[in-house]
Amino acid sequence: MSNDTEQYIIDGIASYLRIGTDQIKIISRLGTDDSTSDIDILIKNISTSGKISWWKFEESLWNGTVGEVKDSISSSNNATSTGAVVNVGWGKIGNSGYFDGSSYIIVVDDTRLQIDEGTISLWFRTPVDNTSIDNILISKANCYKIAMNTNEKITAYNYSTSTTYTSQSSKTYNDSEWHHIAFVFKSGTGFKLYIDAVLETSGDITFGNKTTHQILIGSGWDYGGWVGSIDEVAMWNRQLTELEISALYGG
Repeated sequence: MSNDTEQYIIDGIASYLRIGTDQIKIISRLGTDDSTSDIDILIKNISTSGKISWWKFEESLWNGTVGEVKDSISSSNNATSTGAVVNVGWGKIGNSGYFDGSSYIIVVDDTRLQIDEGTISLWFRTPVDNTSIDNILISKANCYKIAMNTNEKITAYNYSTSTTYTSQSSKTYNDSEWHHIAFVFKSGTGFKLYIDAVLETSGDITFGNKTTHQILIGSGWDYGGWVGSIDEVAMWNRQLTELEISALYGG
């Protein structure tokens, strides 16, 4: 949806809402003749507002060195690969991480990531026909788990200490194409799962102890590693709006 434009009337002036790569702008056109200039008013920059981590996967090599998977927001959240490798030049943007079902990335459990409300965004690609167990994209035990289930649909779990609720997408996504996920959540209230900027499913969610386990990218604490590529994993400590999610997908 990059550079998509919608028209609104604000205070009697024709205004245009433009979705760009990282920004959302309102462009107001004053007057009616050809000499009229546009006034760009930046109202939101989703790249920085509430963003607490962003693992771009732009390293050239992972070999298990502690902290080798860099967080471009805070070095406190640098991560470490366990078997996952860099796909040089094969990412949604630049490079990506490739996971073989037993490999994963483990994130340092910084307190800034122990949130009750927020958004997780990532890109994924897989050709795999999954018929045995869930292939997990990202998880934090006692809190959440996002995976591809045995029907090749994307699922979101309330991965709490007491009850696990499951909800799944309406489509399958094992088509070797890049797809975008935005998981918007608030513990005690619920979650929404967007795929390619479309709301696919929602459900209840209540977290357990957030300090017990670290975040795993490409695996879970029980079973079911991801087979395929993951790129541009990011977290916010606030719930992104549908417009912001559209901008992420369009970027």
